[in-house]
Amino acid sequence: EVLSLVRSGVQEEVLDSLDVKFDYAWRFRLGDVADGGPGPGNCSFATLATSKCTNMEHNPNRFTESDCALACCYDTDCYSYQHTDRYCMHGSVNSTCTPDSQGMPGGQRHSVPPPRRTFDLTNRSYDDSDWEPVDVPHDFGISGNFSDDGDTHHGYLPRNVSWYRKSFSLPEEWRSSVVQLYFEGVFHVASVYVNGEFVAEHTAGYTGFTVRLDNASVIWGNHARNVLAVRVDASFGSGHWYEGGGIYRSVWLQRRPPIHLAQHGVFLSPEGTGKAATVAAEVVGDGAKGTNVSFTLVDDADGREVASCSAGTVSHGESFLSSCSITPHNISLWSIQSPKLYRLQAQLSAPGSDSANVTVAFRTTKWDGQTGFYLNGKQMKLRGFSHHNSFAGIGVAIPARINLFKVQTTRALGGNVWRTSHNPYVSHLYELTDRTGVLVWDENRDYGPKYVQEMGDMVKQHRNHPSIIVWSLCNEYECEQSQDETGFQFRAAALAQDPTRPLTANGNLDKSGTPSVNGKIKIEVQGFSHSNNGTFEKFHSGQFSNVPTVLSECCSCTASNQRLPFASRGVPECLRNQNSPGLLPFVAGSLGVWTLFDYFGEQQSWPNVACQYGQMDIAGFPKPHAYWYRANWLAGFSVDDPGRPALPDLKVARVLSLLPQWISNSTSINTLSSTPYSELLVNNVSQGVQAAVPGQQTTWKVTKPSANEPCVFPVTLQSVQCHGLASVGSAVTADECRAACCQRHGCRVWQWAADQGCW
Repeated sequence: EVLSLVRSGVQEEVLDSLDVKFDYAWRFRLGDVADGGPGPGNCSFATLATSKCTNMEHNPNRFTESDCALACCYDTDCYSYQHTDRYCMHGSVNSTCTPDSQGMPGGQRHSVPPPRRTFDLTNRSYDDSDWEPVDVPHDFGISGNFSDDGDTHHGYLPRNVSWYRKSFSLPEEWRSSVVQLYFEGVFHVASVYVNGEFVAEHTAGYTGFTVRLDNASVIWGNHARNVLAVRVDASFGSGHWYEGGGIYRSVWLQRRPPIHLAQHGVFLSPEGTGKAATVAAEVVGDGAKGTNVSFTLVDDADGREVASCSAGTVSHGESFLSSCSITPHNISLWSIQSPKLYRLQAQLSAPGSDSANVTVAFRTTKWDGQTGFYLNGKQMKLRGFSHHNSFAGIGVAIPARINLFKVQTTRALGGNVWRTSHNPYVSHLYELTDRTGVLVWDENRDYGPKYVQEMGDMVKQHRNHPSIIVWSLCNEYECEQSQDETGFQFRAAALAQDPTRPLTANGNLDKSGTPSVNGKIKIEVQGFSHSNNGTFEKFHSGQFSNVPTVLSECCSCTASNQRLPFASRGVPECLRNQNSPGLLPFVAGSLGVWTLFDYFGEQQSWPNVACQYGQMDIAGFPKPHAYWYRANWLAGFSVDDPGRPALPDLKVARVLSLLPQWISNSTSINTLSSTPYSELLVNNVSQGVQAAVPGQQTTWKVTKPSANEPCVFPVTLQSVQCHGLASVGSAVTADECRAACCQRHGCRVWQWAADQGCW
């Protein structure tokens, strides 16, 4: 790939800064080497009897003892662990443990051996010809076999370790450049080797990372062969759902001049009216002091320049920062109905040539403890869904087309917010929400003193996206920490990268009634998980009355696509009641309905490998609950509502539950409509008209139709081609085709043509 670009006649100065997709022609091996195994190697613990230990830190998201132990193995400061239920505690060399029947079991080690870094299969000479050829993004977990002895949290799919190898060449003319790899996401622990030499390790499965190659043992030359090897340890996870494993996001080979713009170093905050703004760029490399950066803001639609400025660099920690003010003209604000975008071009004037081009926009947000949320000065209710980072048989290596489908499904149900529960997502997801006008609650995964860097990385990598309106530190019980300074450290890490957005958390209340985060650190918005109206009203009437609140997770109302009467948690009681706190006048809304799509994991028992919380099933087909949201969140609002997706006005009428056969001579049928009256037709015969509460369920008592009742098709199809029909070979005329449909249970459409037969 690189050589073809170099030899294609492109001017060399353009190639001073180059990004090459590195997704193709990898070799893959499932499972670790025979003498390897899960973890960093050389890690073992002596059994720790049930004890009470001091100086322990809560290490969240370790749902089995094995997960807790492996996380400790990768932490060189961890000498002991304790685990029970979903609680995992890690201890340092200063921790002491005393046997106590009221304590927790675990493991302990008295020394921390260095991790294993030598593997034959990382060498250039290793023969990988029998390894499977794959392209990345690649999720090896989804290809596993479901088994009743598998990890229940992981959807009964096995966790494992795997290896990837890739051969590549680096042109001689790149020798004086900075050459690096950018991995957008590897789950879970990635150990990177070049020509047998260990060069980097990344333990955060949901953020991108960069690996320098030019200062490693690479061989330069058009015909020289280098080998990149990546060990991926996904034998333990951080979630109670299917997380997959592998190089599940794209990889880029990057060439940069010695003085260049930092990865994700260009920033223009979307917060503001656009009448004046500050643009900034981080510059790295020896000699970066005194270099100049020129910024140009252009309209994304037509390329029209709307502002420009330039500035030199000043010292900024280990790098240098260039920033200046722009005064754009004729700016349109980004909104849910009209997501107007611009492009910020940064050009570095230094030896070589480096530039960056990022999508930006302008909008104002306001969170108010008394009146809720405002976008561009207009009050609106947040309505949205929580998501997990997977889809059906694709797993976690989700292509942009599938995420577009999920974003458009959010809009089709009236949602205006995507909650990234419980981790940062792939970059193209945020590009899609920017372009479709969907707001984002962006959520960090691991929360604890060891994971502060992950928070800063998430914010830096996503901060230019106008769709993101808030940064979430943590989720539910994971917000509980032994040390209060965790929250202060996370706050500092986020604000260092973006001081313009508020911080939040999807919190629970502790025993005193204080939110799990807000009671310890300052966050601007308090999220509540599965809380009722009384919880919000109690919080609002107390010392936190001016703190903005939002229902950030709710409504784990199960449903399936089986056409059976609803259980007690069906439509409409569960959805209506659990969403109701979002309608309180001082609450910003309900933005984290659990969930939009079913997902593997969190099932009740084998052989059920997927949960049933979603409004859409595991394959993306709508379940009855989806129509409740479409009726209440989309059809129930005027097209002028600032929180309504920019979709045409519509009415919703849907049969929700229907028995597959008649019981005696009658049955009950539940329907839903967005109008005050609805009519039900059985076998195309009207059962009458009923008054209905828009958006709520209506129950009909229907008598079994007589066998002699006429069969009516009230709509005549002309010049229409229907899809999804079944062939009826026995009908050879149009009349026979019509009669066959009348006799067939559930047949509502028939088509016949002389050359095509009956369908």
